[in-house]
Amino acid sequence: MDTLTTWNIALFPAIICAVLGYLSGSVPFGLILTRMAGLGDVRSIGSGNIGATNVLRTGNRPLAAATLVLDALKGTVPALLGLHFLGVEGGVIAGFCAFLGHIFPVWLGFKGGKGIATYIGVTFGLDWRMGLLLLLVWIATAAITRYSSLSALVATIVIPIVEWVVDDHRIAAVAAIMSVLAWIKHRANIQRLLSGTESRIGSKGGGNKCRQAQVRKASHSPIASGSPGFASSAPTMSARPPFATSSIISARRNPRLRCCRNSLHAAARRVPSVSPAGRRQKPSSISPAASALTS
Repeated sequence: MDTLTTWNIALFPAIICAVLGYLSGSVPFGLILTRMAGLGDVRSIGSGNIGATNVLRTGNRPLAAATLVLDALKGTVPALLGLHFLGVEGGVIAGFCAFLGHIFPVWLGFKGGKGIATYIGVTFGLDWRMGLLLLLVWIATAAITRYSSLSALVATIVIPIVEWVVDDHRIAAVAAIMSVLAWIKHRANIQRLLSGTESRIGSKGGGNKCRQAQVRKASHSPIASGSPGFASSAPTMSARPPFATSSIISARRNPRLRCCRNSLHAAARRVPSVSPAGRRQKPSSISPAASALTS
């Protein structure tokens, strides 16, 4: 078993591995495939992610499977090449930088995916046994809970621990760093899991159920439906502003404010009205009953 301090690689080969690994990982296959299929920008649906789970929310399962495989391969290929030419150090550096390229792609303003598929690919490239274990843990957790995010979080906990115990400490250390970054990228998912609003695998356009609940709540609110006493969504000349409504409600509840309310209403009746043509009209001194008799 190699220790954590055993690193035998020159600076220039390490830089080459890092650059090539990052460029490989930064290719946004999820975005490319959905646009080629005529599905638009996958970042505009669901969680806004470019990974396979969000591609699945488009309803195109073959496209999601292709995204998963390609995102994994862009981590496996650099790790295998680095491992073949420069040993474990080269594979670890290339694989780790491929993972960074996926979650921080320069082409998308450093706003990429959450890295789980690439994490799996890198693990397969460095140690196929750990890659197989990660995949099995992910599949088992997903089959039980139907939560992709929870499956990824559980798998990324298991792999560094097992790798540290049974194999190379260098691979385990890099896997631990990737796990920490994956958990940071999943912080919104963790909040939704705790609140019970996380979307399950296969839900179309699931994304954030909190936003869907807020939309449903707003659509059934009295203000949105135009109920009496509230301003409607479309601005009109007779609509009361929110502060006026709140003032009237407070005045009704507090007897001390009734006199002030009556004074405001009296002042409003003395304000001259404006005709549609823009002409100023004098307030009529004839009562409604007298006007009806004279007409």
